[in-house]
Amino acid sequence: MDQPEKRSVLRTIAWVFWNPQERRLRLLLRLAGFAFVFMIFSLVMGLVQIMLMTLFGSGATPEELLSPAGANGFELLGPLLMVVATLGSMIISAWALDRRRFRDYGFGFNRRWWRDFGYGLFLGAAIMLVIFVLEWSLGWIKVTPAWQSEVYSQGLWLQLLQGLLLFLCVGIYEEALSRGYLLRNIAEGLNAKWWRPGAAVLLSVLVTSSIFGFAHASNPNATILSSVLISVAGLMLAAGYVLSGELAIPIGIHITWNFFQGYVFGFPVSGMVPSGSIFEITQGGPVLWTGGAFGPEAGMLGLLAMLVLILAIWLYTRMQQPGVDRFQQLVSPTLHRVSGKKGKDS
Repeated sequence: MDQPEKRSVLRTIAWVFWNPQERRLRLLLRLAGFAFVFMIFSLVMGLVQIMLMTLFGSGATPEELLSPAGANGFELLGPLLMVVATLGSMIISAWALDRRRFRDYGFGFNRRWWRDFGYGLFLGAAIMLVIFVLEWSLGWIKVTPAWQSEVYSQGLWLQLLQGLLLFLCVGIYEEALSRGYLLRNIAEGLNAKWWRPGAAVLLSVLVTSSIFGFAHASNPNATILSSVLISVAGLMLAAGYVLSGELAIPIGIHITWNFFQGYVFGFPVSGMVPSGSIFEITQGGPVLWTGGAFGPEAGMLGLLAMLVLILAIWLYTRMQQPGVDRFQQLVSPTLHRVSGKKGKDS
């Protein structure tokens, strides 16, 4: 093989791994790189968790030290360190792999971002109130206010604060990972000349939502139906990201949906039973509609709620920024040099 042929073969091999137009690695290699960075961060945060709980959590067993939920007052440590691991991995990957600013994942933090965040918080709380009232009016739940319960805890308000902080962490790291990083990168990687940008975005939404549903398949009381409907919840949250271009709406919905579901109205949250709630309930009614021991997101009422929220998000974003082509924005990366300055190919 002569020299020109060798150069041609090397260029072909390089093209498989390197995108010369974007001057960065191809999608699969970027995802693999992010997974490696995330694994390193997770290991380091796990060691930090064990160290802190060993120093300050005397009496904890080895199983409790390794538990994601923590022990002896450390219930928020695992979720907080997960936020650090997720955002830290994204910051490094933005600089080293994706050639973008961290804010381009959906963290604009401008006035519109905070307004959208407030709207998301409202939607999550309001739709869970509707589910609670419907089930109560249909006689599917028996409701006892916490202060009338025999097991009422004087520390309820502290439990509510812990629950709010817990789901704040969960809302941030799950949306940052599932929507902010994976959905955007996969949509860019699937963009091609032979189909519209909307097709690439839709396929990315389906892939990431399926991953989101599968990730909850090991939760207590999970079923095939609950995994499917959690995937639909992923579609709902993805709608907030795709239609607004930011993570504000999905993070807001995620926080209050979980918090009001568990710590206000006493439903299980994806199979998890809250440590305390403002209302204690005895669940009855048809499991197909209520979701039973998994919670409302595994029932038909939850499905209807998700569809209503998708419509509410669509109407809101149409009024806020009519005519903006979010599909094209998601598949057209604004690339930056490693130094942080915009590149010529941006």
